Amino acid sequence: MKLEYIRLINFRQFHKEQLADFSTADDLNVTVFHGLNGAGKTSLFIAINWCLYEEGGADIGMLVNKKAWAETAIGETVPMVVTIGFIHRGARYIAERAVMLKKAENVPLNLKAEFTLSRTKKTGDTKPEPNPIGVMNAILPSNVRPYFFFDGEKMDDLTKAGSTDVQEAVRNIMRLPALERAESHLQQIADEFRREVKKKGSHELETLITHEQDLREQKEKALKRREELKEEIRIGRAQIEDIDAKLRGSEAAKELQKRRDSIDRYIQDNEIREKQIVQIIQKLTNRSYTIFLAESCKKAFEILDQKRERGEIPSGIREQFIKDLLERKICVCGKPFIEHDEAFEHLRTLLKRSSSKDIENEVQHLTGNIRLLSLNTETQISELNQRSKELAQLKEHTERLYAESDDIKRQLKGISEDKIAELEKMRGRFTQKYETNIAEFGKTESNISSLDNQLIDIRKQRDIAEKKEKEIALLSQKESLAQKAADAVNLIKEEFFEETRKEIEATTKDVFSNLAWKQDHFQDVRLDQDFRLEVIDRWGMTTRKELSAGERQILSLSFITAMSKLSGEEAPLVMDTPFGRLSGNHLTAVAQNLPSLTPQLILFVTDREWDEASKTNLEPRTGQQYNLCFNEKTGCTEISEVFYE
Repeated sequence: MKLEYIRLINFRQFHKEQLADFSTADDLNVTVFHGLNGAGKTSLFIAINWCLYEEGGADIGMLVNKKAWAETAIGETVPMVVTIGFIHRGARYIAERAVMLKKAENVPLNLKAEFTLSRTKKTGDTKPEPNPIGVMNAILPSNVRPYFFFDGEKMDDLTKAGSTDVQEAVRNIMRLPALERAESHLQQIADEFRREVKKKGSHELETLITHEQDLREQKEKALKRREELKEEIRIGRAQIEDIDAKLRGSEAAKELQKRRDSIDRYIQDNEIREKQIVQIIQKLTNRSYTIFLAESCKKAFEILDQKRERGEIPSGIREQFIKDLLERKICVCGKPFIEHDEAFEHLRTLLKRSSSKDIENEVQHLTGNIRLLSLNTETQISELNQRSKELAQLKEHTERLYAESDDIKRQLKGISEDKIAELEKMRGRFTQKYETNIAEFGKTESNISSLDNQLIDIRKQRDIAEKKEKEIALLSQKESLAQKAADAVNLIKEEFFEETRKEIEATTKDVFSNLAWKQDHFQDVRLDQDFRLEVIDRWGMTTRKELSAGERQILSLSFITAMSKLSGEEAPLVMDTPFGRLSGNHLTAVAQNLPSLTPQLILFVTDREWDEASKTNLEPRTGQQYNLCFNEKTGCTEISEVFYE
């Protein structure tokens, strides 16, 4: 996960619309926001957390920009919106949390903010996620967020003596609460199977009619908004194409713009191909059930081989031939025999071992089918592996193309000739607005479709409550299975917890040894069985209680980066006031190494934190810088980009 941009509308100090891009390049992975105390650094930090996780927004009425609120008349509404664009595993997403605050006697109403998450493609396609909170937590879980987005001044609290935060951090970053919830749920599931499911009463006709009228009004508004968005999307597309044409006509920018055009076409082709491969993989997966028949096929071959060894298949003697002999009572040598004599009984024994032509044909047919089934299974598995590899390569190629496109954007913003930088900045704003409109259009279409389905249900007056039946005979089996599953989860949890502890201990020690300037003094870092984080000095003594605030902050930072590496999550490190307690050699060591410990680093710094040590070591890795300019007259802050000469 890498953040690409943020858009704020009337959020805290930020009046109307404010925009900022985050640097996503691998070699320039640092974005810095400069501001004096009270200028809006913490507000911008809160905006990121509020948009993605609704953190820091317990009282929405306190978040709205005061100037916008003061300018709003009683009975009117003011929007408060935070939009964040980010890329995750080759896919682009737009996350947005928005609320329309209605002013009633200076008291804000409608305090429930709506969160939406949409996936966008270069082709213009957009897919609103039906479960945006669930998808966001799958990308970066909310209980893991504090270890990627945190306040630098409070960071050393994580490793203070007596703190239990370390154990809680490990539990969260390694998904242990999910395992514990699974164990608890499985322990209770047997009882849940025994609960009676009560049938819910159906709605009365009057309620259905009222509901239908309400849905029709919602649909009418959605249809109107859809038409408005169509026009806004058309205008946005024209604006972007107009700027692209100007860039193509500029000697300073035309080659970069041509390359970007080519990249966009490649990305569109990749996305189309990706969709085709996913469909192929789905079909192959649906046909791959034969994998589970391997053991049955093996047993079938063993049974047939045993019958062949005993001479039962084929028998060597046809059933009809023996029946003819018994009926005529004449041996093949011409000698007659009577019923129940030795010759008669011998023929009856042969008859029992004989097989009909139909049976032998069926056996041969079955053998061929089993061999063909096994062969088809191997072919399907091979093709499935090949398609999966092709899909991974395609995603990787798309991600490289996005990175190259971002690099072109950065180069264009650095060209001062023919107002290229200004044009590129304007293009970025148009593109963000265009993509936001596309995402909203997709959500509106989805909403209209949902309303149509609900109207159909109401017109048919179907019962809302569905009857549920339970198979009583299966309850005891399900209870037993649930208990066994709970025991297995408990065992996995304990083993995984211990293995994780050892890995975090080793990685924290490695990072701490690079960041701590007194390397000869600190000999070891330990994370014991109770998850107490301790530093061992050169004399083998525990020394965490003696650490300075700066040293505790470095220990906390080492611990956090170790967990981020081991968690498998690719997420930015977002730090508010990162260097407030660091100075001298501590600050130099952190500034030198921090950009290499995370895929993306976003810093909110004061002028005192951006001194010679931090600037000298971080600026070569910085791709974007902004000043947060506070206007004392308006009480608002403007985000101003710092351009490199």
